[in-house]
Amino acid sequence: MSKPFLHIRGLNFSYPQSIDSIFSNFELSLSEGWTAMAGANGGGKTTLLRLITGELQASTGKIQRPGKTLYCSQEVHQPPPELEDFFMELYSGNNIAGRLFGRLKMEHQWPYRWDTLSFGERKRAQLASALLQDPALLALDEPTNHLDEQARQLIEQILKEYRGVGLLVSHDRNLLDNLCSQTLILGKGEPRLFKGNWSRAMEQQNHESRAQQLRYVEFKKEERRLKREVQRRKEEAEKHKKDFSKKHLDPKDHDGKRKIDAMRLAGKDVMGGKLVKAMDNRLQNFQKDIEGPVKKGKLGVTLNALEFKGDYFFKLIKQSIPLGEERSLKIPELELRSNERIALRGVNGGGKSTLIRFILTRGNLTEGNHLYLPQEIPPAEQMELLYQFHGLEDKQQGEVLSHYSRLNGQPVNLKDSARPSPGEMRKLALSMAFFRACPLLILDEPTNHLDLPSMLALEEALENYEGALLLVSHDTVFRDKLTDRSWEITQDNQGLSTLRVC
Repeated sequence: MSKPFLHIRGLNFSYPQSIDSIFSNFELSLSEGWTAMAGANGGGKTTLLRLITGELQASTGKIQRPGKTLYCSQEVHQPPPELEDFFMELYSGNNIAGRLFGRLKMEHQWPYRWDTLSFGERKRAQLASALLQDPALLALDEPTNHLDEQARQLIEQILKEYRGVGLLVSHDRNLLDNLCSQTLILGKGEPRLFKGNWSRAMEQQNHESRAQQLRYVEFKKEERRLKREVQRRKEEAEKHKKDFSKKHLDPKDHDGKRKIDAMRLAGKDVMGGKLVKAMDNRLQNFQKDIEGPVKKGKLGVTLNALEFKGDYFFKLIKQSIPLGEERSLKIPELELRSNERIALRGVNGGGKSTLIRFILTRGNLTEGNHLYLPQEIPPAEQMELLYQFHGLEDKQQGEVLSHYSRLNGQPVNLKDSARPSPGEMRKLALSMAFFRACPLLILDEPTNHLDLPSMLALEEALENYEGALLLVSHDTVFRDKLTDRSWEITQDNQGLSTLRVC
């Protein structure tokens, strides 16, 4: 049996509301195995996945697919179309469905209580439904968003067993490095396909960038030399002009006039001008060939914290919080003081997001003393966020765009797009929130959908933030760097969740 492959030829695509093309005469050939797709938010990663799987139609060009294709979106607001088929196969005795069901720690009630599932549980159900289809090409868009560390490891093991053309967009550096054998980098300039995982591709790209920088320095030296030479030739030509002029001769100097006429006849009077023109052309051609290094905007935002007057932001008594389906979360007495940075940890479905919502509604937080960013922004709220942004005064909008740019966003893309990508929406939500000072940040998986440079910029900003922080994040490096205490949720065999203060 021949191995699956993907061929793309002459692909052109742009959104109706966009000024620039997303892809222009794009070409790509991939065979079996996983390919990482990297680049800044808005660079076309999700668009390319949707074009390849037929969810979007290209303006022109040809996509030769290996057979059945399937796209797994970043968003999990709605149940995947394949979820019903998955459970039908499970109940009919399909061994593969049974194995996925067990390995991903799914539950039989999930299809009936989608709205009460955690985003991590939804993501596991989405991936199980996709993998059961066994498509010849599988396009995964941020598959580890919302997943706890144990679930991430399970997903990585399962994806290693996939045999087909795999396309992976992710900000999970470990997954990119452990799974992918080549990396496609999209964004400014021509798309580049590198052999090797994400880290090797970045290393090679940085090496090429340094080499390009050195070449550029040498080119600029040669450009300065050519400019000096052109100037010298111009000065010589100007001097020779006087030699071919008869104005300085005595009217009776017939011999002098004959010599000048002879030189003009021989064409010596125009040679200087021709040399100057030739040198000018050489300089212009040289300047066209100079390829300067790609300029990168400065990243990094500053988060200001207002002084908090009280001793603590909230206090909760010891109690049980309902999680639905006869499940609950038992919590001890809880309080968050003005100088604390707390990590809220626990498995998917344990009640982390529920506890945060409980704190927001029952913790007696006052308006203006806290900022909350959920792990997912529903589509209706995304449109409301865009409406609020476009309704800002010019000065305020400029401040938001400054934060947006320093989170590795492209302001022009934000203004031109009627519906930005999930990563762009995440950056906009952060920028809208961070341009005003606040003494407490409550962040639920803030790095979801962010590209890696944006994530590092956010990490640095939060590290320097002087206010209080309550953080949910499954990125252990990110979480451990920014917090000094933890509240940990554990579950027993009956599904009872308990919060422990560490």
